[in-house]
Amino acid sequence: MTKTLRLFAVLNLITLSLLGQFGGPPKEDPESCYAAYARIFESRGARDVEDGMHDNVVISLRQGLRSDCFKGKVKVEKGVVKEMFIRFTDGGYDVFAPNLKGEQTAEIVNGISKTLITADEKLINVLFINHIKPKKKEYERANLPNPDDL
Repeated sequence: MTKTLRLFAVLNLITLSLLGQFGGPPKEDPESCYAAYARIFESRGARDVEDGMHDNVVISLRQGLRSDCFKGKVKVEKGVVKEMFIRFTDGGYDVFAPNLKGEQTAEIVNGISKTLITADEKLINVLFINHIKPKKKEYERANLPNPDDL
């Protein structure tokens, strides 16, 4: 009986590891806020981001499977994010100045800043959601024919 239980336990461990229930490197959650926005930017594209202050941006913070997105505003100079502010629920702002690893610049490409990496390995991106291009028009599909209607 104990041999059967041991065999059953070993088979369960093998099955769980093959299904990815534990072990292995974590992957980004496909339904994270960053991933959802990135898919939209990828499919539609974005207009160029001009220099100046930009309200209504999304500041994404990711680490492992965890992803948090916050409303904010940023200052852009020469196509690079220079200052970031995260919005409070009462409408006020707080300066967001993360401790970055080395010298990094957040250049803006297709409406999303390049990823900044903090000293504690968090990934930061700024998403300019007001610059997303509108949906493209789609052709209207014809209904399948019904012999009685013809």
